[in-house]
Amino acid sequence: MNARMKTVAVFAVWAMAAGWVLASLTGCGKKDAPPPSPPAADVSKTSQTEGAKPPAQVVFSGPDGGKMTLHKDGSMTAESSDGTVEMTANSMKISAEKGDFSATIGDAAKLPDNYPKDLPQYSNATLTLASESKEDKTITAQWKTSSPMSEVAAYYEKALQENGWTLAQKMEQTVGQTMIMLHGEKDDRMAMVMIISNNNETVISVTQTQE
Repeated sequence: MNARMKTVAVFAVWAMAAGWVLASLTGCGKKDAPPPSPPAADVSKTSQTEGAKPPAQVVFSGPDGGKMTLHKDGSMTAESSDGTVEMTANSMKISAEKGDFSATIGDAAKLPDNYPKDLPQYSNATLTLASESKEDKTITAQWKTSSPMSEVAAYYEKALQENGWTLAQKMEQTVGQTMIMLHGEKDDRMAMVMIISNNNETVISVTQTQE
C-alpha cells in the first residue's frame, strides 16, 4: 500500500468513526417519546441538572497517538501520524502530513493553486471536490451543473482542442448510467473528462495525470 492509499484509508476510518460517534450522541436523529414527568420530590433535582451545558468539545484518543475531536458546533477534527481531517456537515478537508496528498470536499472545495490553466472549466457549474496527489502527479476536480450532459460534453470537446489538447478518444455509454468520457493528451500529460447524468444534474469529473 503506497503512502497516498494508506493516508486515504486512515482518514476513511476516522470519518466512519466520527459518523458513528455523532450518531450515538444524537440518537441517529430519531425522536423518542418524552419521558414521564418525574415525581414531585425529584423536581428540584431535575431543574438543577437541566441547565447544565454540554462541554465545548469531546476528545477521543487512538492507540497510535491519533486524536479525534468533536467540537461543540458539530464539526470534527481528526489528527494522526498520516495527517489531518477537518469535517463539518457540508465539507471535508484532508491534508497529508508530508504534503503529498490533499483534498477538499463540499463547501470547502477549492482548486489547487497549481491547477492547470489550459484544463477547461465549465463556467455554469459548482465545484464539489478537488484533490491533488503529488506522489502520483495527479489532480482531480469534480463539479455539478444543471446544464444538459450533451451541452457540457460539447463544451469540453471543443475547449480541450482549443487549449492545445489532442482528443485521443471519445466514448459514450447509454446502458445503465448515461456517461460520456473524453481522453485528451498534451505533452507528457493526460486528461480524462467524465460527464455523468445523475437525476436532474450533470456531474463533471476532470483528472489530469503527468508522466
